[in-house]
Amino acid sequence: MKKIWLYATAWLLAVLMCPSCSKSGDNSLFVGGPETANFNSGGQKAEDDKDQQEDDELDWESIEIVPEKISDSEIKIMSFNLRVVSGEDAASGNGWDTRKKGIPVMVRTINPTVIGVQEAQPTHLNYLSANLTDYAYVGDGRDGGTKGEHTAIFYKKEEVDLIQSGTFWLSETPGQVSYGWGAQYRRIATWAIFKKKATGEFFFHMNTHLDFAEDVVTNEMYLIADKMREYNPQGYPGAFTGDMNTTQGSSVFNVIRTAGWKSARTEARDTDNSITFHGFGSGGGVIDHVFFNKFTVTKFKVVNEKYNGVKYLSDHYPVYAVLGFPVN
Repeated sequence: MKKIWLYATAWLLAVLMCPSCSKSGDNSLFVGGPETANFNSGGQKAEDDKDQQEDDELDWESIEIVPEKISDSEIKIMSFNLRVVSGEDAASGNGWDTRKKGIPVMVRTINPTVIGVQEAQPTHLNYLSANLTDYAYVGDGRDGGTKGEHTAIFYKKEEVDLIQSGTFWLSETPGQVSYGWGAQYRRIATWAIFKKKATGEFFFHMNTHLDFAEDVVTNEMYLIADKMREYNPQGYPGAFTGDMNTTQGSSVFNVIRTAGWKSARTEARDTDNSITFHGFGSGGGVIDHVFFNKFTVTKFKVVNEKYNGVKYLSDHYPVYAVLGFPVN
């Protein structure tokens, strides 16, 4: 009896110490079974501790990079779900500590002007800030301040000036830390207005991570459409990025389509039909998007190459679009 009691106690402690083990992730609908990664778990703390013990900066002198170029009249907008830190991912060989060393190499190669990230926790943000020193970022966490996941926007400091920015919650009370319309997780969007230094042109960017329930996403999109008008009253050319957990043809996007927003994937002359969510090889779906308004688009690409020997930078592939300012 004593032995049974000890086993039961050990099992209970294991469950309490790993609250993420009973949760399913955002993209469980796109894989063969539920994801078991999640938020602020024991895996997060272990990764945080490891980050404190090691030098996170890459040896850039040993890595040869040829950055992709665009013209002064263009910007390159990227969307990238970084994938939350997960102990299970680490056990399967796809943990953050493995994946992270390919991400700065990818960014320096693709050379985006602006990057909208999703599922970005402080661990991710600290590492990217240390290794992408030519970028800065804006955005609050969905649990308030620096807590929880961010939909942060990184921007290349030598190419653009930050004019204004903010974060709001996708809920009935967007100015407060909150859940919206019965969603399982708090959802947020981060926005910014930038000025391109080379030309003096202004542009607007909003980045988000939508819910996966259609009724919730419909409400989120109506709010986003309202906030696009509120935060961009000048009507600057705009980009809207994110893990939308929804295919681009969904009717939930009609509210922004009627305002002139288009999908870079469908409109670009040079485009890419690859999946964006791959679940480390166990799933597939096109749920990461770049929408644009008042720009022209010349290229859309899914970034599915290896970088610095890393096959999977996340369970999503980054996507980007090259957008051109309208000719006056």
